[in-house]
Amino acid sequence: MASPSTLAAPGSKKTTVHNKGSLEAPEAKKMKMDNEIYSSKLEAEESVGESEYENDSIASASSTKKMLILRSSDNKTFEIEESVTLASITLRETIELVGVDNMIPLANVSSKILALVISYLNKHHNVEEIREMLKWDKEIFKAIDDIQMIVDLINASNYLNIKSLQDSACDEAAERVKDTTVEEGRALFGCENDFTPEEEAEMRQEYAHAFQI
Repeated sequence: MASPSTLAAPGSKKTTVHNKGSLEAPEAKKMKMDNEIYSSKLEAEESVGESEYENDSIASASSTKKMLILRSSDNKTFEIEESVTLASITLRETIELVGVDNMIPLANVSSKILALVISYLNKHHNVEEIREMLKWDKEIFKAIDDIQMIVDLINASNYLNIKSLQDSACDEAAERVKDTTVEEGRALFGCENDFTPEEEAEMRQEYAHAFQI
């Protein structure tokens, strides 16, 4: 094996040169280490910068909410966040067809009922705690003293295909009529008696248990 040669310029430090031509002087080693450290720092800074850019992009995207305009049957408009409407299958499918830039008319939902529906959707979208949702549902139905509004809410939730709201509204309606007579039930829901006195007498006799409250 050939031995390394030593180059020594006057007034300079000795530098050892191997047959492969590599420098192993202390200055060269230090420069190499400094370059490696600098490269590592640069890569780390670039990685942090990319991470911050991605976080900023996510934050920017989340802060830019797509809003949707709904129009009630009495021509009043309501603004609602697109992501909130996804609980309604009807609205979701409509958005897929017409997009979010077009106003969506709801011919079967009045402004009074639509306001309740939007409040329900917003609450259920923003609250994750089940018990808090159920408590809020109970409070909102408690504030409705008109059974016809409950019926309208059932019809609206059926039209918009919001199953959870429809189930809750039906439960509330059932709770309110469970101890009423047939006559009281008719009055509550505005149902006309389309039976003749003879037909009703026959039904009362045949289904006597149904009329015993």
